[in-house]
Order: sequence, then structure tokens, then C-alpha cells
Amino acid sequence: MSVPKQFEHLRIPLEAIISATNDFAKDYCIGEGGLGKVYKGELILLKGPTKVALKRLDRTAWQQNPEFWKEIMMLSEYRHENIVPFLGFCDEKDEKILVYEYAFNNSLDLHLDSKDLNWVQRLSICIGAARGLEYLHDPAGTHQRILHRDVKSANILLDENWSASIADLGLSRFHQANISISILYNNPVGTMGYCDPSYMETGILTKKSDVYSFGVVLFEVLCGRLCIQNNDRRGESLIHLVQKHYKQNKLNKIIWVNMKDEINPDSLTAFAAIAYQCLRSNPEKRPSMNDVVKNLEDARTYQVLPLHLTPPPNPSSKSRNEYQRSLKPLIWETTRATLGTLWDVSLEHGNQSWDPEIDITELEGWFCKYKDRGHLGSEKPKPENRCPVHSDRASSCKIMLQDIKLPIADITNAILALDSSALSADQVYDLTELCPTNEEMEMITNHTREKETLGECEQLFLECAKIPRIDSKLQVFAFAITFTRRVKNFRDTLNIIKDATKEIKESTKLAKIMRIILKLGNKLNAGIAQGSAKGFKLGSLKRLDCTWATNKNVTLLHFLCKVVAEQMPELLYFYKDLIHLQDAYWIQIKDLYEEKCAIINSFEKVKQEFDASVSDGSVSAKFRKALRTFLYSADAELPSLIALFDEVDRYAESLVIYFGEDPNHYSWGQVITYLVYFIEMFKKAHSHNNMKATARKKKLETSTKEE
Repeated sequence: MSVPKQFEHLRIPLEAIISATNDFAKDYCIGEGGLGKVYKGELILLKGPTKVALKRLDRTAWQQNPEFWKEIMMLSEYRHENIVPFLGFCDEKDEKILVYEYAFNNSLDLHLDSKDLNWVQRLSICIGAARGLEYLHDPAGTHQRILHRDVKSANILLDENWSASIADLGLSRFHQANISISILYNNPVGTMGYCDPSYMETGILTKKSDVYSFGVVLFEVLCGRLCIQNNDRRGESLIHLVQKHYKQNKLNKIIWVNMKDEINPDSLTAFAAIAYQCLRSNPEKRPSMNDVVKNLEDARTYQVLPLHLTPPPNPSSKSRNEYQRSLKPLIWETTRATLGTLWDVSLEHGNQSWDPEIDITELEGWFCKYKDRGHLGSEKPKPENRCPVHSDRASSCKIMLQDIKLPIADITNAILALDSSALSADQVYDLTELCPTNEEMEMITNHTREKETLGECEQLFLECAKIPRIDSKLQVFAFAITFTRRVKNFRDTLNIIKDATKEIKESTKLAKIMRIILKLGNKLNAGIAQGSAKGFKLGSLKRLDCTWATNKNVTLLHFLCKVVAEQMPELLYFYKDLIHLQDAYWIQIKDLYEEKCAIINSFEKVKQEFDASVSDGSVSAKFRKALRTFLYSADAELPSLIALFDEVDRYAESLVIYFGEDPNHYSWGQVITYLVYFIEMFKKAHSHNNMKATARKKKLETSTKEE
């Protein structure tokens, strides 16, 4: 294959690669992935002898060729200090090889439980990787952004200085950069344990899918283990453990034991809060990579702050501690004054006349930590908080309150009034998750301090304590806000099932295609018992694409398309009659049944809370008034909703029977899945037939001209 001109300068001869890897010897192999093996070696490049990593793509990988050129294009055009340095490629003699700068410390997954990495180094690695993803999501000077799709610790490489680089862009996807939201629809790919559940369920890919995967990596770094471990006897994934312990304020129990005493509590709070936000089930509630970078930098600042404060040049003017408190620190990463470097030269000339004098007074004027410098040396200690809430809870509560942007008193008023204009459904769910426990309630209500001395979280809990059964009322509020939308979505989904079923059963074109398949099968099976079949199981449709012709070039499905195209061309696009089939493919009736039960059960709980609130007195008067209105409208809606579900359930069962299957052992979803699969295979076979016909026509025209 000819090499695109724009990549010609990156081409590396196969002979040089064979020499560098000792003809791909086993001793040179340093890893193996889904697309091939990775080797180490040394090549003579423009900058001299360079240690490299070479990814040799497997010839049998079905996605090899497009991924090969795509990764070359991405790595050659999208350059960043935190994207793996790309050096060149080889495309000779059926070999496809990508050449990268060698990562001396391999990949992050190999160092999760390493004692060589302290917490500051781990934070720096996370920040570097986050900056790389931030660049891919919003690259400067380009019209396209990149969605990685396979973010994991194994794809974060570490150089000799432990600097992180994002690697393996072979599964990435482009999208326009000049729109606010990037959404792509495709078949989910990635690595188990790291994939965004929302992406896996819907096939909808956004930048927030990468954010979820990066959140998994962050907790791997914190806990010193992979997200899924084969030797875990309980089979419990890391993310399940994180979600359970984070909500119980017991995250400290799963932090890697060798780091527990090292991590600054403020650093841990900042790190855990942003990492947990990355894992939110609703992609829209996850932070951007820009937000992730900022919060991780804050976490590092909290950890290293005491290490970067230096004593004043004139200790007599201020005490060391007073000086340390007065100036804002410069958070940087230091290096050694190695012989021959800039810093070695700087030390030699450190006393030269050109070395400037630093006016400490002026420096304080510019970079004092306090607006009122009169506070220096007389800073009043904050009053001790005698009813603290766990730092993780307090941090989550602070983030939530910043999102709500309402005074605490107005929040509780909105809850009692069921005011959906003041609080969104997501905000109510967040409030429900942060609802104070019985211990916290008792601690807050028994405090003897002034309200102003409490933190925001404690003040919110104090207000919540005034509302009887606050957790139950929040659940009622959340149900009331989402009821109309849930009912509409439920009805729309049921109608899709109904319409799709009706279209399939009424499609004469589909019925004719099925009869042609039956006839073909009987012809092939002539002379045996199966040669006089009256019908066939839907699962047999998969066999059409596996029944090869004698010459192995085409299948029975290709022959079917040929027969239809030549004799009954009006049937070729039979699938256009099935308008709702693709939408129906994503629906599971079992899920709809569970949703129906959930709506009914939630409605019963609403009625129970309405009855219980009678004894609350005046505090729940507004709540009962608003709830009475909701109950009246919801009570009128539910019977018709249940009746529609029962009707659609009968429709679904009739479709199974229509194809001669037993409803007790065969589901509506299986019918839809087989039909969608058959249609996709039919389209591909027909397209392949057309391509071969066009090629034959061109060949014939060429031979005619030559004659």
C-alpha cells in the first residue's frame, strides 16, 4: 500500500526495525495488547541513537488497517507533552509497525502498588494524564476533538522522570470541536471495568465517557490496585467498593495501606471528591477534564504546601512561622543542578553583580495571602467546631450547595413546598444522598454552640433536623418532580414496542423474504428430513451468513440478495417498512416491568408520607397542600398507564407466537435482536454484491477497450 505523502517523513525502513529488535526476538517483547505485541529496541534517528517502543500490529486483527493509519494521523498532528511521543512507522511486506519513544518506567498499572511512588508523585502522574486528556478533548488550533474510548492505567505511560503520557489512540474517535457537546453513536468498545456504564447501555459516546474511565484510574491510584482483580475472592470490583465506602464515609479503609499516613486530609478530600464526581451515573453531572485538572492541582497544593515555604532572608524581622503564613507559595516541581545544566551554571555565577536583589517588603505587597496585612502576626484562630461532619461529607455538601445556589433556609422551604422551579431533580437526588444520618442528627440537634460557628454542611443538617422524616419527604419530592417525565417516557417506550410489533406483523415484504429463505433452505436440504420444512426458527437466520459457497467467496445470504435483486427487486429495501425496529432494539420489556412496579411502589410511599404528615403539625402544612394536588393528578394517571402496559405485553407475546416460538421460552427482545441482526447482514451482503458487480463491469469495459 502506498504511503500518504504527509506521512512520508515518518517512514522507518523495516530492515532497521528488524535489526533493532533482533528479528522480533522474544527477549525484546515487553507487552502484548489486543492489536499485537510491543517490542523494545534502539533506532538511529535524526536526534541520534534513540530507545524506542515498537507496536507490531497483528495481521489477523480485523480492525488493523484503519486503526493503523488513524493512529498515525492522530499522533503526528496532535502533539502534547502528555501525549505519547510518536517517532514513526513502518508499512512494508505486510508489516504494520508504530514506533514511539520508549517509556522507561512502563505503564501506570504496573506501579499502582509500588512503594517507589509517594502521594505527591502519584498526584503529579494523575495531573499529567488529565492534561493529556484535556488536550484531546479540546485541542488548541484544530477543528476536531478526540474521544479516547479506552482510558485505563495500562494506557498511561511513565518516562524516566515519572511524567505521564496518554497512549493507544487506536480506538479513539474524532468529533467537531466548535460545538458545546460531542455525541457519537457507535458500538461500545473499551476495557471491562473502565467503560462508562451509560456508554455501554446506550452506545452514546461523549467526552464524559472518558471522564468516567479516568475516575476509575484515579481510584486505582488512591487504592493501589486495579479496578478488577482476578484474585479477588469476593469478586468485588474496586468501583463497587469505592461507592460503598465513600457513601459511608469510610474511604480510609480501602486506601492503599502504605499511603494512609502520608496523605494530607485536605488533599485526600479534594482528590476523592473530584474522582467520585467522575463516576456519577448521569454523564451530564460529571466534571470536564479542565475541572479535573484544576481540582487535582488543588489536591497537590494541599499536600505539598508546607514543603515549599522557605524562611525569610532576614529572620530578625519576622519569625519563620510568621513569614511562612504571610506569602502565597509558588507551587513548582524542583530538579537537581546536574553538571552542565542551566542550574549548575546559575550556581557558579550566583554571586555576580547581575543577580537582582529581591525586596521582601515589595514581594509581600504583591503576594501577601491576606487583603488586610494588619492580620499578619495577629491571625485569630478559628473557633473549634465541636460538631464536625466527616470531611468527605462536608466536601460533597459544599459542592452541592454551590450547584444549588440558594440560601439554606430557602432550600428547606422549597422541599416543603415541592417547588420544582427552585430545585431540579438531580439536586433533590443529591440532597437525598447527603441526608443526615441518625447519629449526625443527634449530634447537630444537641450542639450548644452558636449557629454561625458551624460549617455549611452542619448548618444544612441543622435545618433538615427541623423537618420530620426529611429523607422520606425528599424521596416524595424527587418522585413528584420526575413523575410527569417518567410517565411520558414510559408511555412513549410502550408505544414504540406497540408500533414496532405492528409494523413487523403487517409487513408483507418481510413475510415474502422469510418465505424465500424457507424455500432456499428446503432446496438445499432436499432429500433429507429437513428438506420439507414448513417454517424455521429465527435463530436460523444467523446460519445464512455462515453457510459458505463451494468457492468460499460468498455465503447463502449473498445468494439470497442476488435472487431478490434479480427477480423481486421491490423487496430489496423491505426494512424501510420497519420504522420503529431500531428504536425497539434498545428496549427490554423486563426493564419496563420493573419501571412500572417502581412507579406504583413510589406512589404508595407518597400516600404513606401524606398520611404520616398529619401528625407533623404546622411544619408540614405547606407540604400537605402541595402533595394533595400532586396525588389527585397522579391517581388519575396511573390506571391508564397500567392498562397500556398490559396491552403492550399482549402485543409482544403475539409477535413471539407470530414467528412460531413459545412465549414461555422465547422473548420479544430475542425476536427484535434476530431481525436487527438479519437486516444488518442483508444490507452488507447486498452492498458486497453490488461492489463485485461494479468491479466485473469495469474489468469487462477495460478488456473490451484493449481488444
